[in-house]
Amino acid sequence: MLLLARLRAAGLDPAHHVRIVAVPPAQMFRNLAAGTIDGYCAGEPWNTLAVREGAGWCPAWSAAQAPGHVEKVFMVTARFAKTRAAEHTALVAALIEACSWCGEPQNREPLAELLSGARYLNVPARVIAPALTGRFDGRHGRVESVPDFHVFSRHGANIPTAAKATALQAELAAAGLLSVATLSPELSRRLFREDLHHEALKLNLHHETYTK
Repeated sequence: MLLLARLRAAGLDPAHHVRIVAVPPAQMFRNLAAGTIDGYCAGEPWNTLAVREGAGWCPAWSAAQAPGHVEKVFMVTARFAKTRAAEHTALVAALIEACSWCGEPQNREPLAELLSGARYLNVPARVIAPALTGRFDGRHGRVESVPDFHVFSRHGANIPTAAKATALQAELAAAGLLSVATLSPELSRRLFREDLHHEALKLNLHHETYTK
Protein backbone atom coordinates (compact mmCIF):
# COMPACT_ATOMS: atom_id res chain seq x y z
CA MET A 1 0.00 0.00 0.00
CA LEU A 2 2.76 2.43 0.90
CA LEU A 3 4.60 1.79 -2.35
CA LEU A 4 1.45 2.29 -4.41
CA ALA A 5 0.65 5.52 -2.57
CA ARG A 6 4.19 6.80 -3.10
CA LEU A 7 4.08 6.06 -6.82
CA ARG A 8 0.71 7.75 -7.26
CA ALA A 9 1.93 10.81 -5.34
CA ALA A 10 4.75 11.07 -7.89
CA GLY A 11 2.24 11.02 -10.75
CA LEU A 12 2.86 7.41 -11.75
CA ASP A 13 0.21 4.81 -12.47
CA PRO A 14 1.37 1.58 -10.78
CA ALA A 15 -0.63 -0.49 -13.26
CA HIS A 16 1.05 0.98 -16.34
CA HIS A 17 4.26 2.86 -15.53
CA VAL A 18 6.05 0.32 -13.36
CA ARG A 19 6.36 -3.42 -12.95
CA ILE A 20 6.09 -4.53 -9.34
CA VAL A 21 7.54 -7.94 -8.46
CA ALA A 22 7.82 -9.80 -5.17
CA VAL A 23 11.37 -10.38 -3.94
CA PRO A 24 12.38 -11.68 -0.50
CA PRO A 25 13.66 -8.68 1.52
CA ALA A 26 17.04 -10.29 2.17
CA GLN A 27 17.58 -10.59 -1.61
CA MET A 28 16.51 -7.05 -2.52
CA PHE A 29 19.88 -5.42 -1.90
CA ARG A 30 21.72 -7.93 -4.10
CA ASN A 31 19.18 -7.53 -6.90
CA LEU A 32 19.47 -3.75 -6.71
CA ALA A 33 23.27 -3.94 -6.81
CA ALA A 34 23.09 -6.33 -9.78
CA GLY A 35 20.71 -4.04 -11.66
CA THR A 36 17.91 -6.60 -11.95
CA ILE A 37 15.55 -4.20 -10.13
CA ASP A 38 15.50 -0.40 -10.13
CA GLY A 39 14.37 0.04 -6.53
CA TYR A 40 12.50 -1.57 -3.69
CA CYS A 41 10.18 -0.94 -0.78
CA ALA A 42 11.25 -2.84 2.33
CA GLY A 43 11.84 -2.58 6.03
CA GLU A 44 15.20 -2.34 7.71
CA PRO A 45 18.03 -3.21 7.59
CA TRP A 46 17.89 -3.70 3.83
CA ASN A 47 17.73 0.03 3.06
CA THR A 48 20.69 0.86 5.29
CA LEU A 49 22.64 -2.00 3.73
CA ALA A 50 22.10 -0.60 0.22
CA VAL A 51 23.13 2.89 1.32
CA ARG A 52 26.27 1.69 3.12
CA GLU A 53 27.33 -0.41 0.14
CA GLY A 54 26.74 2.46 -2.29
CA ALA A 55 24.10 0.52 -4.21
CA GLY A 56 21.21 2.92 -3.60
CA TRP A 57 19.68 5.65 -1.48
CA CYS A 58 16.44 6.02 0.45
CA PRO A 59 14.18 8.89 -0.74
CA ALA A 60 11.53 8.43 1.96
CA TRP A 61 10.60 6.28 4.92
CA SER A 62 7.25 5.10 6.16
CA ALA A 63 7.60 6.74 9.58
CA ALA A 64 7.16 10.07 7.78
CA GLN A 65 4.79 8.91 5.05
CA ALA A 66 2.35 6.96 7.21
CA PRO A 67 3.09 7.27 10.96
CA GLY A 68 1.80 4.32 12.96
CA HIS A 69 1.03 2.16 9.93
CA VAL A 70 0.66 -1.60 10.28
CA GLU A 71 3.99 -3.33 9.75
CA LYS A 72 3.74 -6.96 10.88
CA VAL A 73 0.91 -9.16 12.11
CA PHE A 74 0.68 -12.31 14.21
CA MET A 75 -2.16 -14.30 12.68
CA VAL A 76 -3.67 -17.68 13.54
CA THR A 77 -6.70 -19.55 12.30
CA ALA A 78 -9.99 -19.33 14.17
CA ARG A 79 -9.69 -23.06 14.84
CA PHE A 80 -6.28 -22.66 16.49
CA ALA A 81 -7.49 -19.77 18.64
CA LYS A 82 -10.45 -21.85 19.82
CA THR A 83 -8.97 -25.32 20.26
CA ARG A 84 -5.59 -24.21 21.62
CA ALA A 85 -6.73 -21.11 23.48
CA ALA A 86 -4.21 -21.32 26.33
CA GLU A 87 -1.29 -21.74 23.94
CA HIS A 88 -2.58 -18.91 21.77
CA THR A 89 -2.91 -16.55 24.73
CA ALA A 90 0.59 -17.44 25.91
CA LEU A 91 2.01 -16.68 22.46
CA VAL A 92 0.34 -13.27 22.38
CA ALA A 93 1.57 -12.55 25.92
CA ALA A 94 5.12 -13.46 24.90
CA LEU A 95 4.94 -11.11 21.92
CA ILE A 96 3.62 -8.28 24.09
CA GLU A 97 6.51 -8.74 26.52
CA ALA A 98 9.07 -8.99 23.70
CA CYS A 99 7.76 -5.80 22.08
CA SER A 100 7.88 -4.02 25.43
CA TRP A 101 11.53 -5.02 25.85
CA CYS A 102 12.42 -3.99 22.30
CA GLY A 103 10.77 -0.63 22.87
CA GLU A 104 13.11 0.38 25.69
CA PRO A 105 15.91 2.68 24.40
CA GLN A 106 18.57 0.93 26.50
CA ASN A 107 17.76 -2.36 24.77
CA ARG A 108 18.19 -1.18 21.19
CA GLU A 109 21.93 -1.91 20.94
CA PRO A 110 21.58 -5.42 22.48
CA LEU A 111 18.65 -5.99 20.11
CA ALA A 112 20.84 -5.11 17.13
CA GLU A 113 23.46 -7.60 18.32
CA LEU A 114 20.81 -10.29 18.76
CA LEU A 115 19.30 -9.74 15.31
CA SER A 116 22.70 -9.76 13.63
CA GLY A 117 23.09 -13.49 14.24
CA ALA A 118 22.84 -16.12 11.52
CA ARG A 119 19.52 -17.32 12.98
CA TYR A 120 17.92 -13.97 12.21
CA LEU A 121 19.09 -11.24 9.81
CA ASN A 122 22.70 -12.35 9.43
CA VAL A 123 24.02 -8.84 8.82
CA PRO A 124 26.39 -6.77 10.99
CA ALA A 125 24.89 -5.12 14.07
CA ARG A 126 26.25 -1.76 12.87
CA VAL A 127 23.90 -2.00 9.87
CA ILE A 128 20.88 -2.85 12.05
CA ALA A 129 21.48 -0.34 14.86
CA PRO A 130 20.87 3.02 13.09
CA ALA A 131 17.17 2.47 12.43
CA LEU A 132 16.67 0.99 15.90
CA THR A 133 18.27 3.99 17.57
CA GLY A 134 16.48 6.53 15.39
CA ARG A 135 19.58 7.82 13.58
CA PHE A 136 18.86 6.97 9.96
CA ASP A 137 21.28 7.57 7.10
CA GLY A 138 19.22 7.37 3.94
CA ARG A 139 21.22 9.67 1.72
CA HIS A 140 24.95 8.92 1.77
CA GLY A 141 25.99 10.60 5.00
CA ARG A 142 22.93 12.76 5.59
CA VAL A 143 21.92 11.35 8.97
CA GLU A 144 18.47 12.30 10.22
CA SER A 145 16.87 11.83 13.62
CA VAL A 146 13.72 9.71 13.31
CA PRO A 147 12.67 8.87 16.91
CA ASP A 148 9.64 6.80 15.86
CA PHE A 149 11.34 4.93 13.03
CA HIS A 150 10.45 1.74 14.90
CA VAL A 151 7.58 1.74 17.38
CA PHE A 152 7.43 -1.60 19.15
CA SER A 153 4.84 -0.97 21.86
CA ARG A 154 4.24 2.73 22.52
CA HIS A 155 1.06 4.55 21.53
CA GLY A 156 -0.94 1.33 21.88
CA ALA A 157 0.77 0.04 18.73
CA ASN A 158 -0.06 -3.62 19.33
CA ILE A 159 -3.67 -3.37 20.48
CA PRO A 160 -5.82 -4.91 17.69
CA THR A 161 -8.78 -2.54 17.81
CA ALA A 162 -11.74 -2.70 15.45
CA ALA A 163 -11.00 0.90 14.46
CA LYS A 164 -7.55 -0.14 13.22
CA ALA A 165 -9.04 -3.01 11.26
CA THR A 166 -11.63 -0.74 9.64
CA ALA A 167 -8.96 1.80 8.70
CA LEU A 168 -6.78 -0.95 7.23
CA GLN A 169 -9.68 -2.29 5.18
CA ALA A 170 -10.32 1.20 3.81
CA GLU A 171 -6.66 1.66 2.89
CA LEU A 172 -6.54 -1.72 1.13
CA ALA A 173 -9.67 -0.84 -0.82
CA ALA A 174 -8.29 2.58 -1.77
CA ALA A 175 -5.12 0.92 -3.05
CA GLY A 176 -7.18 -1.48 -5.17
CA LEU A 177 -6.02 -4.49 -3.17
CA LEU A 178 -9.42 -5.28 -1.65
CA SER A 179 -12.88 -5.19 -3.16
CA VAL A 180 -15.16 -2.56 -1.67
CA ALA A 181 -17.88 -5.22 -1.61
CA THR A 182 -15.92 -7.18 1.01
CA LEU A 183 -15.70 -4.30 3.51
CA SER A 184 -17.47 -5.26 6.71
CA PRO A 185 -17.42 -4.08 10.34
CA GLU A 186 -18.15 -7.67 11.34
CA LEU A 187 -15.02 -8.84 9.53
CA SER A 188 -13.00 -6.26 11.46
CA ARG A 189 -14.31 -7.56 14.77
CA ARG A 190 -13.62 -11.19 13.86
CA LEU A 191 -10.07 -10.60 12.67
CA PHE A 192 -8.83 -8.03 15.17
CA ARG A 193 -9.51 -9.62 18.57
CA GLU A 194 -8.93 -6.95 21.18
CA ASP A 195 -10.53 -9.21 23.79
CA LEU A 196 -7.83 -11.84 23.30
CA HIS A 197 -5.16 -9.18 23.59
CA HIS A 198 -6.55 -8.12 26.97
CA GLU A 199 -6.56 -11.76 28.12
CA ALA A 200 -2.90 -12.05 27.18
CA LEU A 201 -2.07 -8.93 29.19
CA LYS A 202 -3.16 -10.76 32.33
CA LEU A 203 -0.30 -13.22 31.80
CA ASN A 204 2.29 -10.51 31.36
CA LEU A 205 4.08 -9.88 34.66
CA HIS A 206 5.69 -6.68 33.39
CA HIS A 207 2.59 -4.97 32.04
CA GLU A 208 0.83 -2.33 34.12
CA THR A 209 -2.53 -4.10 33.74
CA TYR A 210 -1.21 -7.40 35.09
CA THR A 211 -3.19 -8.72 38.05
CA LYS A 212 -2.34 -11.72 40.22
